[in-house]
Amino acid sequence: WTNPPSAQTLRTNTPRTPLPFPAMARLRRYQANQTYSLMRRTSERRYFLVANRFTRQLFFYLLGYHQELFPTIAIHGFCALSTHYHKQSTTKHTDNQPSDLGGFMRGFNSLAARAINVKLGRGENLWRVGKYNAVLTKGLTAVERQWLYIAVQAVRAGMVRWPRDNPGAYIPPEWFGTTRTFHRPKGAFFGGVRNKKADGDASEPLDLFGYQ
Repeated sequence: WTNPPSAQTLRTNTPRTPLPFPAMARLRRYQANQTYSLMRRTSERRYFLVANRFTRQLFFYLLGYHQELFPTIAIHGFCALSTHYHKQSTTKHTDNQPSDLGGFMRGFNSLAARAINVKLGRGENLWRVGKYNAVLTKGLTAVERQWLYIAVQAVRAGMVRWPRDNPGAYIPPEWFGTTRTFHRPKGAFFGGVRNKKADGDASEPLDLFGYQ
């Protein structure tokens, strides 16, 4: 990724062209117009995703970037803890079309790993070996319960007293129906040849999709 944009907008959605990243395992089959709960852990559950300004901005920026690439994927919930993250998304493709959710997840996980590894000065696997977790959530009640489960993750972990106090990357309910812009974190490097754009000297906002 040699020319990443300097800023990215993210529009969140209320529940209801593949990247050049090779598939490392057999492709999953995602049902059309269904909501999925997704989760990815770090290698050996190490604290690579500690809440700070860099990781928070990075996750939101990459969510927005991949929403632009895959407009059929709606994002309802997201929460990152020190060792893993949770995400809730709905696939909006039709039955006769392939889902973009796999491409979204592969690209998001790949670029997040590159940027965080560079930031931490390491080169090993950031994510746990194997696939990310993807669970189909059917019915509005189940979707809402899963969203609430994601929203209170920081509270369950004893990090904060209220979800709104979460210092990490977390989508609160008041964001529903909004579009927000997130700038590329300073120092975020995703691989390729360094240039002014990659180092954050340029500004190039993009319009993205989100909660409706």
